[in-house]
Amino acid sequence: MRGPEYRISKGSVSWIIGVEYMDFRAEIAKQVERLPPTQQERVLRFVASLSASTVAGESGASLRQFSRSLDAVSAEEMTEAIEKECERVDAGQW
Repeated sequence: MRGPEYRISKGSVSWIIGVEYMDFRAEIAKQVERLPPTQQERVLRFVASLSASTVAGESGASLRQFSRSLDAVSAEEMTEAIEKECERVDAGQW
């Protein structure tokens, strides 16, 4: 099954499945309008937390000083550890 295709035009984002277009802002507003006021407040807090939690990273130029500071063996060990231990989801822990 293919995922949605995203289209951006003049500040609005929409997605298409088959021939159906959906404007994100309009759909979000429609869904939120159906909720009771307490749930609408939860949505507002959640959306506010998304923009507040954005962390600015370092530029590539500022990290250049660390290039080649890791030897090839250490880099390979790190790569293997990340592949082995990271990005794992244990559905039983939810």
